[in-house]
Amino acid sequence: MYSEPEVLEVLTEIFRDKGYKVYNIHKTDRRGEQGVDMECTKPAENEKVLLTVKKKPEKSDIGQLEDFAEKASTSKIYVYIEEPSTAFKSVMEGLKNRMSFWNAETLTYELFCTDLRFYLFMILENSFEKPIYEIIHSFLMFSSE
Repeated sequence: MYSEPEVLEVLTEIFRDKGYKVYNIHKTDRRGEQGVDMECTKPAENEKVLLTVKKKPEKSDIGQLEDFAEKASTSKIYVYIEEPSTAFKSVMEGLKNRMSFWNAETLTYELFCTDLRFYLFMILENSFEKPIYEIIHSFLMFSSE
């Protein structure tokens, strides 16, 4: 349900909770991001994690993936939400030793491990029963007045 900028906000929350300083390049310098959407650092530990997010990677995104693989960092994470195209998936296989790939399930697990309250909010927000929760919420709001 979420856009790439919204997924980046979720990642910001995860990495801040893990003690990283987060710089969202996608938000602040979109033209200059050069394939990197977010940079997370722990200066005292000399650690730098680069992240990029693509909702549904396709063949046209392979160049960006290869550029991302060349970036200098202690670790790189490529986050995707929907199943990538066959061509993209093939290139992913060849780069698995140079970066981590997080799908929606891995992202959800990381959020669960980091901030249970935020995780529950996201689950309810994405629930197929969302209208039911909205109705219950409206009843609660009405009854408290």
